[in-house]
Amino acid sequence: MSDLFHRGKADDSSWAESATYDEVLVRDYLRPLESAADGQGVVPRELQTRVLRPLARYFALDMRERSPTIMVTEAMAETLHRHVRHIMRYVDTECIDALAGEGTSVEVQQALLHYKGVQTRTPLQLTAFDPEQGIVRLNYYVHGEVPGEDFIVDGHRRDPVYVKSRSCNFFRRSLFLERIVWLPAHATSKIEARLGGLDVPVVDLTLDRNGSTRTNPGKGRAAQSGAGSPSLKSRAIKWLAKQSWLCRRFRGAWVLSDGTHEADDNAEHLYRWLREHHPQINAWFLLSRQSADRDRLASEGFRLMPEGLARSLLVLNSDHIISSHANLVFGGLDPSHYGDVMRWRFTYLTHGVHDKDRSHWLNGQPFDRVIASTPAEFASIVADGSPYKMSLREARRTGLPRHDALLRASSLAEAKAMDAIFVMPTWRARLNKRVAANHGDALDAFARSDYARCWRDFMRSDTLHELAVRHGKRLVFMPHPGSVEFLEAFDLPGHVTVLTKRDVRIQEMFVRSAVLITDYSTVAFEMAVLRRPVAYYQFDADQFFHGDHDLREGYFSYERDGFGPVARSQGALLREVGAILETGCQPAPEYRARMDAAFPDAGGQACQRVFESIVDIRRPVGQRPVESAGHGTTR
Repeated sequence: MSDLFHRGKADDSSWAESATYDEVLVRDYLRPLESAADGQGVVPRELQTRVLRPLARYFALDMRERSPTIMVTEAMAETLHRHVRHIMRYVDTECIDALAGEGTSVEVQQALLHYKGVQTRTPLQLTAFDPEQGIVRLNYYVHGEVPGEDFIVDGHRRDPVYVKSRSCNFFRRSLFLERIVWLPAHATSKIEARLGGLDVPVVDLTLDRNGSTRTNPGKGRAAQSGAGSPSLKSRAIKWLAKQSWLCRRFRGAWVLSDGTHEADDNAEHLYRWLREHHPQINAWFLLSRQSADRDRLASEGFRLMPEGLARSLLVLNSDHIISSHANLVFGGLDPSHYGDVMRWRFTYLTHGVHDKDRSHWLNGQPFDRVIASTPAEFASIVADGSPYKMSLREARRTGLPRHDALLRASSLAEAKAMDAIFVMPTWRARLNKRVAANHGDALDAFARSDYARCWRDFMRSDTLHELAVRHGKRLVFMPHPGSVEFLEAFDLPGHVTVLTKRDVRIQEMFVRSAVLITDYSTVAFEMAVLRRPVAYYQFDADQFFHGDHDLREGYFSYERDGFGPVARSQGALLREVGAILETGCQPAPEYRARMDAAFPDAGGQACQRVFESIVDIRRPVGQRPVESAGHGTTR
C-alpha cells in the first residue's frame, strides 16, 4: 500500500499533487476495500482501520489555516468527495467512533460520518461560562436539520441570548453544522435541554465556572494550558503585580498595541482618540525601544511601555488588551503559568478587512471581540451558515479606527496633492519556497518568477509612463515587505519612485493617491473609504487561491464586489488605467456604488463605536443594548 498510510508530515510534497485527491484515493483506499469485499463478502475491521486513519489525515489537514490542501480546485473537490463517499460505504461507523481514542478531533470524525448519510447529532456540551456577562455556551454538531431546541435553566425555560449554526466546511463543501448557543445563567445554574422533544444530557466541560476570564470561557490554548504549574519566576511576578503601589499605577489599564516593533495602525489611532475623548482611562501603548515609530509617538505624549518586567506587571493589572495583531492575546505571557490571573478582555482590531476566508485561523483564537468593517465582512463572520465560530457575542461592525484619521486627512488635502498612481501588490507565499529552494542565487530565482516579471514589465511600460506624464501624475511603487530584499529584480526606471513602509506613513500615500493598482490586497478597501478608483492586476488568478498564497477564497468576489476593473493581462490593465485617468480619477458609477455599500458610515466615528464595543464586553446581558445585524448593537 502507498506510503500515504505512513505519512505524518503536513508539508509532504504529495499533498501538492492532484493525484493525491484522485488516483491515490482509488488505488490505495477504495480498491483494497472493494477487493476484500468481493473476496470475503465483508471487509475486515483491521483493513477498515488501516484505510480510515490516513483518510482522516486529509480532513485534519484541511482544517488548518495554511494547508497545502488549499490547492484543491472545485473540480478536484468534486472528485475527492465522490471517491470518499465510495470508500466510506465499506467502513463501519464503529471504526469512526474508535478514532476518538487515537486523538482524532471530533470535527474530523463528524466529517467522515457525513459520508454514511446519517441524520444524527453529537451530545450537548457546556463548553464555556462568562461570569461577567452571565451566560454559558452550549455546543453540539448536527447532520441534517437542526432539531427543535428547548433549554431549561434552574427549572425555567430560557431563550438563547446568542445562537448560531456554523457551517463545517471541508474541501469546498459544507458537510454538517455546529450549533452554538449562549444562555443566561449563573455559576451555580443547572442547565437542562430538550432536542427534538427528547430530554438530552448536558456534559459540563467548563470544569471551573469561577476561574479567570482568559481560561474560563474554554477558548483555545488558554483553556488547554491554564492549569499548568507556575514557575518560581511567575509566582514572584504575580505577587509583585498585586502590590498596592503597582495597582494604583496600572489597575484597570487599557493596553493598546499595533505589534512589538511598529505602530501607525488601528491601535495607534484608537489610543490617540481615547486620550482626547476619555482621558480618565488608564491607557498605555506597547512599543519596543527600537521601533522607528517610538520618537514620533513619544513626542505626542503617548505613554509607551517597552518589553520587560514593567510590561508584564501592566498586563496583569489590565482590564483590556486591544491590538491590531493577534500575538498579544495572552499579553506576551505563558498561560500555563499565568492563566489563573489573566482577567483582561482581548479585542482584535484586525489589520484590515477580512475579504478572504480566515475562519481556520480565527476559530482557534481566544478573542473576546473581533472588529469588522463592511456589512458583507460582518455577515460572513456572524451569519448562520458561515464557517466562523463567532456570533453577535464576539463580533461587532464598528469600522477601523485608522479610517477615521484617513477621512480627516483626506478632507484637508488639496486636490493637486493627489498626484500618485500608486502601485502596491501583495505577496505570494509560494515564492518563499521557490526562492529558498534555489541555493545558488535567490535574487535570480525571484527575478525569473512570474510575479517579478509581470510587475517589472508593467512598471517599465512606456505606455504607463506616457499616461502618467500626460495626466500629470507620478508613478509610485511600494513593494510588499516580502519582496523588499529583491528590489533589484524589478529593475525599475528612474521615473518610478520606490517607497517602503519605512520611508512614508502608509496613510499619507493613500491620501496622495489618485488611483491604486493592486492585485488581491485589502489595501483596496482603504481607497474605497476615500471613494478613489482602484484597478486589480490578477495575471495569476488561476493559481493565487490554489496554493500560491496559502489563502482561501472568502465571500468577496473581485469581479462582483471589487472596487474597480479586474485585468488579467498587462494590455488590459493599461487600458483600464488609461480610462480611469481620462475620467479625472473618479470611480465609475458601478464601483462607486460598491464603495458606498461597503462603507455606509461615511461620517467615520469608528473609534467611538470600537470604544462602545469594548465597554460592552463586560456588561451583563440584561444590561446591554438590543443587538442587531447592523453593527452588533443598536444604540
